[in-house]
Amino acid sequence: MARVSKGKTLLLLLIGAGFVAIGIWFVARPEELAGGSRLRDPAMIWGFGWIAILFFGACFVAIFSQLFRTAPVIEIDSRGILHRRWSDQIIPWTAIVRIEPRAVHNQKFLCLWLDAPERYPARSGRLAHLNKGMGFGDLSLSMQGTDQSFDRLVEVVGAHLAARDRPGTGQS
Repeated sequence: MARVSKGKTLLLLLIGAGFVAIGIWFVARPEELAGGSRLRDPAMIWGFGWIAILFFGACFVAIFSQLFRTAPVIEIDSRGILHRRWSDQIIPWTAIVRIEPRAVHNQKFLCLWLDAPERYPARSGRLAHLNKGMGFGDLSLSMQGTDQSFDRLVEVVGAHLAARDRPGTGQS
């Protein structure tokens, strides 16, 4: 069971707020910044500022809402995986065809490929489509912002899949 880590979430909020502040600075003083940077065009700096404000502002709002989440984010038990950031539906072990750890820079993901992904739709179809398009399976589990480690996730999921595949368990 993984819950939201308040400490990690507060750190992410501070980082997001910092990027919003930088965006505000870019929007407020593009001419001044253009003189001392590689980007000599104040309009480009102004544009980057608005992109930072909008993107990191949206991230800030999404992360802020996590502070008030009391239910576990991910639950893994004999029934399967419940990943509440994905949906409120349990993905049974029998639906998982393959798992593979992946990483983007230092962010680790446990990617799951499902036998019939349409049976387990994500709240956001766009996110699911992006995951699949980038080769991250039908569902990617991340422990970012939780009180559990990625290694623990891999260990628990691996143990359940091994039990499923063990001869004589009647679950394969």
